[in-house]
Amino acid sequence: MLELLNIQIRGIDRKIRLLNISRKNSVLLQSIPGIGKFGSLLIEAEIGDIRRFCDPKSLVSYAGLCPGIYQSGDKSKTVASKACNKYLKWIMYECSGRAIMMQTKYMKHYYKVKARKGKQIARRSAARKMLTDIWYVMKNETPYNS
Repeated sequence: MLELLNIQIRGIDRKIRLLNISRKNSVLLQSIPGIGKFGSLLIEAEIGDIRRFCDPKSLVSYAGLCPGIYQSGDKSKTVASKACNKYLKWIMYECSGRAIMMQTKYMKHYYKVKARKGKQIARRSAARKMLTDIWYVMKNETPYNS
């Protein structure tokens, strides 16, 4: 049974590699640190046509990575947005975790925010920063350069 599963995994990996080669945006997204083959395909599929988003803020909002505010009277607190694209939000968290481990501007940003606000908010902020870069890469159709 294990051998059968390994054969199926190898077949799926082969299909992912072939899809990556044929998709221009997927190759461009892989130029961003932390984004691999599967991540680039999922991000491209969930975003669709980048022209739907007039600016990076609208893409960040679509992914649910913008800070939400609950306000009643003069009291307010920040809350996570529930109305979002869950798959895009998930893959951005995963890719930001990988980018944080690499020597990138995302790592520097993460540790700067972590010192002030904690690790969860810092991870969310790094994912938001990555998504902003993704918008620029897809909109301009140029590879990422830090």
